[in-house]
Amino acid sequence: MASGTDHPVDGDEWTGMASTPLLATVNFRLPVQLAEGTTPTLQDLLSATDPYGDLYPFDNAMFMPGGEGGIPGMSSENDQIIFGQGSSCDFSWDGDVIYHEFTHGVTNLIADGIWGWALDDWGAVPCGGAMNEGFSDYFPGVITDEPQMGEYSLRAFGEDKLRTLENEDVCPWYFIGEVHHDSKGWAGSLWDGMNLIADGDRDKEIEIASLFMGAESMLTVGTSFDEAAQIFVDVIQDELGQEAADLLLEGFDNHHMYMCERYFDLDDLEGREVPVLPVPAASTLNLEQGWAPAITQFRKDIPEPGVWAVQIDVPFSGNSPGLLIKHGDEHIRIDYEDGVASSDADVEAMEMEPAGNNKFRYTFEPENGINAGYLWLMVVNQGQSNARLAMPAVTLGNPKPGGGQDAGGDDSSEQKDDAGVDEAGQDEESGTEGGCGCSTAGKKHSALPWQVISTIF
Repeated sequence: MASGTDHPVDGDEWTGMASTPLLATVNFRLPVQLAEGTTPTLQDLLSATDPYGDLYPFDNAMFMPGGEGGIPGMSSENDQIIFGQGSSCDFSWDGDVIYHEFTHGVTNLIADGIWGWALDDWGAVPCGGAMNEGFSDYFPGVITDEPQMGEYSLRAFGEDKLRTLENEDVCPWYFIGEVHHDSKGWAGSLWDGMNLIADGDRDKEIEIASLFMGAESMLTVGTSFDEAAQIFVDVIQDELGQEAADLLLEGFDNHHMYMCERYFDLDDLEGREVPVLPVPAASTLNLEQGWAPAITQFRKDIPEPGVWAVQIDVPFSGNSPGLLIKHGDEHIRIDYEDGVASSDADVEAMEMEPAGNNKFRYTFEPENGINAGYLWLMVVNQGQSNARLAMPAVTLGNPKPGGGQDAGGDDSSEQKDDAGVDEAGQDEESGTEGGCGCSTAGKKHSALPWQVISTIF
């Protein structure tokens, strides 16, 4: 496997080759205590390697980097891939899963295990984990020459759990803070770009995949989607020319992956499956104390002047939300000077009123009213723990001539009260570092019910 951060491709040959043992564990199961959510003893954990111990099926697989940490009794100085003995199948029998976890090992070696979040003027976005998982779906697709992932192991959980590289997911709709789900646009972009360039030529597909792996080796922790896409386009342009680079850009554009405007139009949600979004804590983003931005912003159209009151209800799983508000054509721009987030918002409402059922409220009553145009919103997290957010509801109020204000008017963007936000009040770190996503050893992961199956691999 290749190592290093410089362009490792010289024609069809890899340079900087390294020979590193990669261990494999199969038929892995969990101690019953761990599977049931109680605190296991060291002996419980060690029994995971005992075929005669009291064990529970493990419906997943994972890559575990070498070194200290990981599963007690199973750590090694070498990297390893671990395959569960599941409730319906043996995950080591699924070729997609094997290639997926092996690719995690390659990424860990050539790209320093890209993980984590990136920051831009739209907010925070989990680029590293999404790209890591995207590579681990894309490269197996090239190897097997088909876009479906996990037909053998995932079908037992329902057809809707299968992932495919031939998807129509577009930014920001697939971002939910779960790395496998967040990877759909990146993996789909690479697949689309390769097919547009190769046009059915199998040898060309393999050549492009080799170039993509070379481009991957240039990524580091914190590389954004835009930066990564530009690196990939530059490599393809250098090796295959401008026409091929333009086709790759078309692949990225299919999924709004490059220069994505991360906002939801609150007037255009009818009939759409609305995601629940992560709002990381400042410490998750390596920011100093203060607030941390969400993944996306929200936009509400004010069709005509004369709005004198705006009531904003935010379903939020934590206990310290804040709200940024800006009026105009341009979105709220976030800056991060000296590790502290700031914005160009017109209003920074850092004290929101609890409104019951995991909902917080802010009423905005500008002295001179609000003209027609766009109202931009950004929900921020002031707490110490990661939180989750559902779509805000915006109520526009119009005053009676010479009378008081009434914020009980139009409510076209209102969602149900709890909007699916967990009442637990806090959310553990979404995704995990250095591995497959939901079960990388030694790392915290989300255990929210709707994420359990989606985090497989």
